[in-house]
Amino acid sequence: MIKYVAFSILACATVILVRPMNAFSGDLARERQRAAAETILAEEISYTNEVCGADIDSTIDWESFEEAGFDNGENVADACDAGLSAIEDICRSSKTGRDGVASEISSFSCAAGLNADADLSAGVFSYTAGNDGFDAARAYLAALFV
Repeated sequence: MIKYVAFSILACATVILVRPMNAFSGDLARERQRAAAETILAEEISYTNEVCGADIDSTIDWESFEEAGFDNGENVADACDAGLSAIEDICRSSKTGRDGVASEISSFSCAAGLNADADLSAGVFSYTAGNDGFDAARAYLAALFV
C-alpha cells in the first residue's frame, strides 16, 4: 500500500511538472524560430544597406504573422525580404532613388496581411507582406523616389 501511494504521488508530480514543460517547449521553439528569422532579416537588411548606402534598421510585427498563420521563422524572413528587395530595386534604378532611400528611410517594419501594403512615415517604411508584396512596395517607393 505504501508503495502504491508513493507511486501515485510520484506519477501526479510528474504530470504536474511535465505539462508546463511542454507548454514551455512550444514557447522555446517559437522563440528559436523568431530568433532565426531576425538573424536572417538582419543579414538581408545589411545587404540592403550596402546596396543603398543607407543605415536602415528593422523590426518584425510578430503578432501579425501569428494571426496570419505563418508557422516558421524562415517563412517570415522570406515574406519580409520581398519588401527589402523592392527597396534595393529602387536604389539600383537611379541615383535619385538611392539618395531618397538613404536619406528618408531609417527603419523597415514588416507585418503580415491579406493584401500587400507599403507606407513611409517619419522615416519608417512599413511593409505589409501579402499578395504581390514586391510589386506593391516597388510601386509605392517608385512614386516617392524615382
